Formats: sequence, structure tokens, C-alpha cells
Amino acid sequence: MVANADLLFLIAVRVLAMIETAPLLSGEGSPQIAKIGLAGFAAVAVYPWVLEAGYPMPGDAIGYFGAIVGEALIGIIIGFFLASCCKGSKDSGQEEAYDYSNQGFTY
Repeated sequence: MVANADLLFLIAVRVLAMIETAPLLSGEGSPQIAKIGLAGFAAVAVYPWVLEAGYPMPGDAIGYFGAIVGEALIGIIIGFFLASCCKGSKDSGQEEAYDYSNQGFTY
């Protein structure tokens, strides 16, 4: 596992970026150390499958830095998509409740 620590770090970067932007964990209610620990645990859990799939690793430092930036951007995009889905479902429920409240029904 030490031989492929760079792969484990790339996985952790993507997971941490996703956790930082995901709806449930992105707020201030979750401590930063818990987010980092969860990202590390998830990276270790997913690592064997990614290693077996044969993730292409860059050969030089510039390519590795680009891979880090790319993984972070993918994680941010996934987290933003999750936040958008949660926001959309929340807004649709509020719109439905608003429609029922303005129809003049007495309860």
C-alpha cells in the first residue's frame, strides 16, 4: 500500500472535496477533523477497487499536480450536484405546501 500512496492520496482528495461541498457535511456543524477522517476511511475502503481497475498515474510532478487539481474539481462537481438535487427536492416540497396553503381550505 505504501508503494501506491500517491493513488490513495488522489482518492482522498476527490472524496474530501466531495465531502466539503456535499449538503449534509459541508456546514459548520461537522468538525473538520471528522470530515478528514471520513475522507481517509472512504479512500482506504475504495482503494483496492481503484487499484484493481488500473487507474493511470501520471509520470512526472506536473502531471501529478494536474491530477490532484482534476480530482478535486471532480469531487467539487459531484458535491455541487448532490447539493443541487437536495435543494431541488426541498424547493419542490415547499412549492407543493405553498399551493395547498393558498387554496382556501380550512383545516
